[in-house]
Amino acid sequence: MEGVGFVRGFVVLGCLAMVAVCGGAPKRAAKPKVEEPNEFRIIVQANFARWDLNHDQLLDAAEINHWVSRRGTSQPEAAALVMLERHRPKKSEETANLSQPDLMAVAEKGGGVREYKKTLADIRAVNHALFLPGDPGLANFHQGAVGDCYLMSVIGSFVHRNPATLRAMLQVSANGEVAARFGNGRTISVAQPTDAEIVLNRRKDGEKHGMWLSALEKAYGTIRQDKKERETGVSLAGASTKELVGHGGLMGPVVEALTGHRSERGQISRWYKESPEKAMQELHGLLSRLEAEHRIAAMGSLGDKAVPIAKGIPRNHAFGFLGYDSARRMVRVFNPWGNEFMPSGTAGSVNGYVTHGGVCEIPVADLPHLFGAIAYETGKDLAK
Repeated sequence: MEGVGFVRGFVVLGCLAMVAVCGGAPKRAAKPKVEEPNEFRIIVQANFARWDLNHDQLLDAAEINHWVSRRGTSQPEAAALVMLERHRPKKSEETANLSQPDLMAVAEKGGGVREYKKTLADIRAVNHALFLPGDPGLANFHQGAVGDCYLMSVIGSFVHRNPATLRAMLQVSANGEVAARFGNGRTISVAQPTDAEIVLNRRKDGEKHGMWLSALEKAYGTIRQDKKERETGVSLAGASTKELVGHGGLMGPVVEALTGHRSERGQISRWYKESPEKAMQELHGLLSRLEAEHRIAAMGSLGDKAVPIAKGIPRNHAFGFLGYDSARRMVRVFNPWGNEFMPSGTAGSVNGYVTHGGVCEIPVADLPHLFGAIAYETGKDLAK
């Protein structure tokens, strides 16, 4: 009996022990949440006084561009400088400035924190080789909001027609600058685009593509700067590439700079207004000739909001000419946005056209309902 009592006591103690192990263990205290440092806020606080070159407690366009174009900037600071330019008010120059409280307000917003992290990731992906395997090509293009479709569309047409020629146009000099030898005979040397410049201009210059497109755009900015200074007598020293090539422009001068040949302009809307049948004959003949002679061209879309336009075709936008199938009477064009678009319904002049990487095919008969003009390369040298 004593043995039985011992066993019973052992079982009871064992059960009590199991209860202690299984149900009576003290709960662990929750770990306090560690707040992630706000890197954008830290960088602004540490650098605002240095960025403010004239010490007026405001950052203007010239000051921001000074630091954006400066080489040797760390990647986190470059990402912050991109944020400065993106958030600078785009009103009159008198009010287009940023104060430190303005930037602190951006830094405290969740969207601002996420934007900074995404910008920093984009900068870390930049590859500073001029060309990588497969370059140059249309895959680099992602125009964004710079307002230089007149330039990007023509470059797209040129790249598609003459990739080897474009590759030979750009060379890295012994001093590290990029020398661009344009078809009009002019050679322009520019500093290699910085991380901030490349990301601001929203080029797909990352791990798979070199910086050739950003460099070419920067070189063409010098051509625009010289022209504007001659016309206005006002110095544009210190202006950013975005300021020089943005805000729209003409396609013809770009055609001439790249090819060294004179450009001409075809008024599609006027042709169609005068005679739809004649317009079709003009377009078919012109596009057939451009295709046969391997010429480049770009077309500007209609701007009048009172006139319907196909979905997926933005107004007042330039498209590069890639080719013409005269048998099928189909035109291949390139939107420098590098976008994707799938019509909801039958593809055509109402629902739009299937677009991959900015490239789509359009029947020549639809062109007058989409585009008002075409700027194209002729065979005449500029010198003649």
